[in-house]
Amino acid sequence: MEYRPLNALVRQGPLARLAAIAGEARALDDAFQQQLPAAIAGQCHAVRIRDGELVVFADHGVAAARLRMLGDGLLAALAARGFTASRVRVRVAPRVQPPARAKTIAVGAAGVAALQAAAEQVDDAALARALSRMAAHHRR
Repeated sequence: MEYRPLNALVRQGPLARLAAIAGEARALDDAFQQQLPAAIAGQCHAVRIRDGELVVFADHGVAAARLRMLGDGLLAALAARGFTASRVRVRVAPRVQPPARAKTIAVGAAGVAALQAAAEQVDDAALARALSRMAAHHRR
């Protein structure tokens, strides 16, 4: 088996078509993002244009409603950049967030006692309250 750089594999052979499709999708989404108001730019993305229909995924209903209102203006702006579509289809597709990691650090009984003792000895009232809250939190 001969060594070939990854770039050479992507430019030729079976990966070339996939790389071209991915590049087109990326260019469409980049052009789409540049046309959006800042308030919703990170909350939606253009997926594809098929049969004259621009398909857009929005993270939530509010962004989807805003996109529907902006539809004709977005189509005209994208057409000026070479992405021609006659209608917009907006779908709500929330991005899946990875599950939050469980808390792995635990403060033992001696640590909680030390926090409480420090809270009682400190002269600064705000710091004493913060240390007491921290001790109470780790007692649970």
